Amino acid sequence: MVAGLTAYVADTMGPHFVEPQPFELAPCYADSTPSAPLIFLLSPGADPMGVLLRFAEERGVRVESVSLGQGQGPVAQKWIEEGAAQGFWVVLQVGWAHGACCWPNVLWLTSDPTPAFPVTLLEAGVKITNERPKGLRAGLLRTYTSDPVASPELFEGCVKPGPFKALLFGLAFFHSVCLERRQFGPIGWNIPYEFNNNDLRISVRQLRMFVDEYPDIPFDTLAYTAGECNYGGKRWRDSTSSSSTSSSMLSSREATAAVTDAHDRQTLSTLLGAFYAPPILAPNAPLCPGSTYAVPHAGEHKSYVDYIQGLPLLAPPEAFGLGANADIARDLREGGALLEALLTTQASRRRRRWRCGFRRGFEGFLGTGPILLRAGRQEAAPAAPAGGARPGAPAGAAPRSAEAVMGDVARGILARLPELFDIEAAEAKYPQDYYNSMNTVLVQELVRFNALAAAMRSSLAALSQAVEGLAVMSAELDELGRSLFDGKVPALWLRRSFPSMKPLGSYVADVLQRAAFFRRWLERGPPSAFWLPGFFFTQAFLPGAKQNYARRHRMPIDAVDFDYAVLDDLPRDGGQPPLLTSDADVTGDVTSDAVLYSPMPVIWMLPRDVSSITDGARPRYACPMYKTPDRRGVLSTTGHSTNFVCDVRLTAGEPSRTPPAHWTRRGAALLTSLAE
Repeated sequence: MVAGLTAYVADTMGPHFVEPQPFELAPCYADSTPSAPLIFLLSPGADPMGVLLRFAEERGVRVESVSLGQGQGPVAQKWIEEGAAQGFWVVLQVGWAHGACCWPNVLWLTSDPTPAFPVTLLEAGVKITNERPKGLRAGLLRTYTSDPVASPELFEGCVKPGPFKALLFGLAFFHSVCLERRQFGPIGWNIPYEFNNNDLRISVRQLRMFVDEYPDIPFDTLAYTAGECNYGGKRWRDSTSSSSTSSSMLSSREATAAVTDAHDRQTLSTLLGAFYAPPILAPNAPLCPGSTYAVPHAGEHKSYVDYIQGLPLLAPPEAFGLGANADIARDLREGGALLEALLTTQASRRRRRWRCGFRRGFEGFLGTGPILLRAGRQEAAPAAPAGGARPGAPAGAAPRSAEAVMGDVARGILARLPELFDIEAAEAKYPQDYYNSMNTVLVQELVRFNALAAAMRSSLAALSQAVEGLAVMSAELDELGRSLFDGKVPALWLRRSFPSMKPLGSYVADVLQRAAFFRRWLERGPPSAFWLPGFFFTQAFLPGAKQNYARRHRMPIDAVDFDYAVLDDLPRDGGQPPLLTSDADVTGDVTSDAVLYSPMPVIWMLPRDVSSITDGARPRYACPMYKTPDRRGVLSTTGHSTNFVCDVRLTAGEPSRTPPAHWTRRGAALLTSLAE
């Protein structure tokens, strides 16, 4: 959808409306007056400092910069007074350059967006924006037309021009890849990091310095300084707060890691390792699979710009190290964001969304047919007829009220909820056992399930009474009803629930499936194959399996880890060793067209002594397993997200034998649940 709209605008209005234009401060500066300042509205990845310093150098104006950290207020006031008297510019940095305003010849200010920004200043100012270019070609073109790459002194002054220009093009390509992978969502980066031109600028200068000073190209040093220090290292961020009684702003500086997720750091180093490597020095060295993107022949600066302008406007996902079907995920994200933005302009959006949510999510709860569970998956209920009328209702019947629909949905879910588990009976049947931690795991899971089921049951019963006028409709119940009408899982349930991104219908089916899994375990004993996605707290189940092995063999648990094998089918009950199976789906490299997820076969997780675990003849890919597709959660002390379960070491099957770096670049991961 976005690509089609881009092509339409280019055909009807001209290509300059879809291609990034050079950002020049001179015309903007000419439009400003002392009473009409320039106000920059900047997007992530855009930093005006480089352009501002170059503009000041061209005009021969002195610039003094002050970062408004703790105790810098008097320093800033001193520079402002001297700048106003002597005519030089003062730059006050507040935040990480997300917004800026300037008064000609006196003061420039960079600031984070804040509600305390004076409205009168916004109304009187000249507002401009400088978004980072979208697309691989646009990013490369901006790099080669901006400082420092556009500087003849840097580009032509290296003592080893051939290797330097090849590595410089690889670094520029890497920078654009890092930015563009954000649009693919969690497949690109688990966390959307705000890489900016400062990372590239510092890396370019370090590249020139190391190439000039070392007799041989220090690839390891280049990869460490760019990957670990610049793109993946720490950067300073100013946090600001404003006082309601004065116009002064208080700020403090804090160091934050640019790449915090452990798997993202691995992805970053893997991507950079493909460009900072000896093969890039070969003639026409390919930068990605295919012959479209390669290092151009060493030449003048203009030849590189001409080569970049000849690249495709829209790059395939393979250029970013991703699979061919990653475009589907990107298009879904961009199309959804575009439609959501368009819907915000509609006055009756809420009413239409309620009606669509009712037709889409609740036929199974309103008497059109039961939710069928087969092989652990939900089958679609019979489709509702067009027009949104309830099946079985008379033709031409008036639309039902929102309150009536809420009540029917609440009663439908309430009727299908299972009874709470008897915790005392479970503890009596599965008492605590030193050699069997699974008993404790089961009881804890039943306690968590009871807490969720009790919250669902009590809230649905209260909502049913409220819509009938038998109880007061509180704000919490009103929010619950709106969520049910929209086909979303209420926030009240999610606070006691397992992580889930499913819509309401699939979520309720998942709850029923988990209840059936635990009831079979409770009544029939431990299964031979455990359904890993069914656990509320998977991080307790996996250590429990290790603990059983460690206590049985009288060894420390730190010396135990899982070895992994992929099986063709589930084991039969009885006489089989404990297995862990997952309905997890692997994403990142699917060969079928229009397939985002493919089922993962049964995984045998076998506890062993870590000294006996080897990768064998072929290296294994440490495939991360996450609970939900967004892969994000709260960062724990281990460096992993709370959404992260474990790394499953998988071996590439025949005949591909692809190296682990291939899967790292593609963002391949196991998911215990999907968002559908």
